[in-house]
Amino acid sequence: AIEKTVAPGNSILSALPIFHGFGLGVCVHMPLYNGMRCILVPKLNTKKINKELKKYKPNLLPAVPSMLALICKGNSGNELRHVKGIFCGGDYLSKELKEETERYFKKRGSNVSIRIGYGLSEATAFFLATYNHMPYEASSIGIPNPDTIVKVFQVGTEIECEDGQVGEICVNGPTMMMGYINNDKETDKVLIRHGDDRVWLHTGDLGYRDSKGQFFFSSRLKRMIITNGYNVYPLEVEELICKHPYVDTCVVIGIKHEVKQQVPKAVIVLKEGIEESFKVKNEIRKYCEENLAAYERPAEYEFKESIPKTAIGKVAYRDLED
Repeated sequence: AIEKTVAPGNSILSALPIFHGFGLGVCVHMPLYNGMRCILVPKLNTKKINKELKKYKPNLLPAVPSMLALICKGNSGNELRHVKGIFCGGDYLSKELKEETERYFKKRGSNVSIRIGYGLSEATAFFLATYNHMPYEASSIGIPNPDTIVKVFQVGTEIECEDGQVGEICVNGPTMMMGYINNDKETDKVLIRHGDDRVWLHTGDLGYRDSKGQFFFSSRLKRMIITNGYNVYPLEVEELICKHPYVDTCVVIGIKHEVKQQVPKAVIVLKEGIEESFKVKNEIRKYCEENLAAYERPAEYEFKESIPKTAIGKVAYRDLED
């Protein structure tokens, strides 16, 4: 359990950039407060990440999904028994990658269960997390931290969504920022006082709460594609396409359309050994036609060798859109 791993004498791999809330709050401040040893890695060699894990032997591994994917593609022999906890955040972790990573670590001596956290720097890294005592729900981003209130509101309103209804995830609690320094205009866009007299931090993320109180992420509000009046959630399309046997990674973005305003476009990285061809592209297109509603189907397909990433390992959506 991560709760037992966060203890004096244990170590944590502090490799994520500390200009980000996840890297500073979770990888540095939290372990130091709890008497842990931080293994500071100014620049993690992602191509040799398995050798880095073998060398430093951290007990707790904070990671983003792209880091876990790289670990699973490497070979650590039987040298991961020292890892007692993995905390993943910063981007969406699919059920498939979560299970693949846990199998990978188990085969190498670590019976670790990945904990998932959700949040943003404006709320001191994270305010939702999964816990070991919770029943496993695929794609859950957890329950609120202590003293923290999380609600889902209909976009642009103060109307709270019913369980299962997608809306904007908002938070109120002690870890909220006071505001963006010297930028009242941007602060007023995200810190909004509602009729309940609470100031809510609007995350810009879409999601929902289930009847058990667990929260689920759907999409960035800015990433939602509105095509001919229909809402398309890229994450759902990406997960479907990634199940195709030819596909390693997929990112769906919205591109302009003269009539429909926007249409989905799929940017795909093929699995090793699969080469781009008319046959491959046609089979993926046919697969989408059979499994997606007409308005959800990508209007374009682009094949790339890799997906661009930000410094912390998130998908660089803006670069793809540009």
